[in-house]
Amino acid sequence: MGNTLAVFTTIFGLVINGVGIVFVATQVVLARRQLRDNLALSNKETLRVKRQATVDFYMATQQKVGEWRSVLPGDWDKRKINTFIRRAYRRGGEEKRLTLANYLGYFEALSVAIRADIYDLTVFDSIAGSRIINICENYHNFFLARRKEVGSDLAYRNLEWLAVELRRLRASPGYTHSPLAVDALTEAKTADSGA
Repeated sequence: MGNTLAVFTTIFGLVINGVGIVFVATQVVLARRQLRDNLALSNKETLRVKRQATVDFYMATQQKVGEWRSVLPGDWDKRKINTFIRRAYRRGGEEKRLTLANYLGYFEALSVAIRADIYDLTVFDSIAGSRIINICENYHNFFLARRKEVGSDLAYRNLEWLAVELRRLRASPGYTHSPLAVDALTEAKTADSGA
């Protein structure tokens, strides 16, 4: 009888321990799932805020950028840009050089913010990606002249980096001009990989 009670108590203890282990394991799985869901929500909110900041910054600076554009040639007109650059480097062209340097400096600063992951590349692509690509192609001669003038090979390197990244983004599989479509593609890839 004493032996039977000991066996019964042992079995009962093992069953209780087993139930406890299953309960703890279930709690760990639920906690991990909750943590993953919270992290996903946090990442989505961070991305939304970054995208909103990108749009807000760009729109807040439109007036000043418009003032520069009113005296500069169009960013797509390489012939007029080359003429403007030649005139800017002639006697009395200091004001033209300063205006152009300020205009391109604005995009250089914006490129730094995108490179530092402060602003969103896909949103910026939708807003002004083509402009940046054309600026880098059409103002390349000015970049070279300005680097000599200021004695630094680093001038406009971030702007050139941004143009390369925009081209890379546009060449990526499934590219679309909409950040929301990029989100859908990313979510589909994540679901396929089982992450």
